[in-house]
Amino acid sequence: MIVVSTPTGTIGSKLAELLLERGEAVRVIARDPSKLAAAVQDGAETIVGSHADPAVLDAALAGADAYFLIVPPNGQADSVEGHYVEYGRQARAAIERGGVGHAVMISTMGGGNDRAGHLSAARAAEAELGRSGAAVRAIAPPFFMENLLNQVLAIEAGVIALPSDADRILPVVAAADLSAVAADLLSDLSWTGVARVPVSSPDALTPIELTRTVAETLGRALTYNQIPTDQYAEQLRGYGMSAAWADGIAEMAVAQNAGFYDSEIDEARGKAPTTLAQWTETVLKPIVDTTDA
Repeated sequence: MIVVSTPTGTIGSKLAELLLERGEAVRVIARDPSKLAAAVQDGAETIVGSHADPAVLDAALAGADAYFLIVPPNGQADSVEGHYVEYGRQARAAIERGGVGHAVMISTMGGGNDRAGHLSAARAAEAELGRSGAAVRAIAPPFFMENLLNQVLAIEAGVIALPSDADRILPVVAAADLSAVAADLLSDLSWTGVARVPVSSPDALTPIELTRTVAETLGRALTYNQIPTDQYAEQLRGYGMSAAWADGIAEMAVAQNAGFYDSEIDEARGKAPTTLAQWTETVLKPIVDTTDA
């Protein structure tokens, strides 16, 4: 039995479907089962609730062989690290109580900076899970291509705007590739110990080159605009995020610009097959209005 958290999210939903297609027994933890894909509703056992709730976790992990963890976002959290670590702590305790042998989680590429906002918080949650006694694999991605979905209006206006240094390589990855990596790990539990699995696309692009790639694929002119991180945090707070959550994202950008990903870029590159151009063609292009391109 494989237990999947966040089965209505981008990664968790695809993972649950992949595991069911492979004939695995799947149990999902969902706050709102009505949001599950039809295939998951039909094929998986569902435990209703939050995977930060010890009682829910105990019910979900009873008799389980493996647990897949993603820390869900909470734009209202008053502590980024506190939010991440709580999910890691509850997972560790439930795995210990249930005697679960394997766990896979989505963490982040890189390290070496304890003040990296969401990045260092993810590594702290990973450390919690690593102390569970289970065999653990932390899938370690960099910048998600899906972050560009938040840029659709800007792209339609001819701009990609990020706080990332224009001339520093920003490794990227498609969420679907992470689901596939997780499915491969969870379908064969012969691995042991605690280890990281850095994963990124074959691309090695700076934000300027990223913008050029997106522009060429969409067939429209785009320019790159680097937003100052303090301005970026202010914008995020204006969207209704808590100060802690917005500042954590800005702090993450500062750490990325300082080389947080660098230690694992070479190891990760190409372990996810989808290129930025392919993702833009199949995911981004269908939702961007190109009538004025």
